[in-house]
Amino acid sequence: AAVILLVLLAGTFATTMSVKAYREEFISFIKRVTHRATSIEYRIGDVEYCEVDLSKTVFGYLPEGYEITEQKIWGEEAFYTLKRLDGGTLYVEISVVTDSAVGAISIDTENAKVKSTVIKGEEAILSQKTEKTILVCSDRNVICVLGGEDISEDDIIKIGENIVFFFEEHN
Repeated sequence: AAVILLVLLAGTFATTMSVKAYREEFISFIKRVTHRATSIEYRIGDVEYCEVDLSKTVFGYLPEGYEITEQKIWGEEAFYTLKRLDGGTLYVEISVVTDSAVGAISIDTENAKVKSTVIKGEEAILSQKTEKTILVCSDRNVICVLGGEDISEDDIIKIGENIVFFFEEHN
């Protein structure tokens, strides 16, 4: 039985590693869930990082009533505040991961509903706690954290799916 299990594990590993999409991921997430928080460690994948011009970032979708009221861009980080006419606020933090950078994001998930989803072909993490919703997603080597109160799961996911980054191509 042990030999059969070993053969199955080796076969699964070989199959997974032979799939190009698994070998060439841009950012990999490692989740560590504790009682009070979820720590999301990230690192650049097996491919070269892409240079990004964050000043050209476009929000392809904003829920009705939201507008960008604040935008700060410095180096490889950007921060946006989106306000709704009736008082709701959404914060967006964008970070570009370069070279062999490793980092971590910690989100409060005590008594929250946490689930994985897929945005732009990459794993994303969604946390909902009372009225607060947080989405952590990536696009190539850009990590995006969206968080706000009184925003629906569908809207925050749609915002994440429709943020467009300008990746500088090198020839």
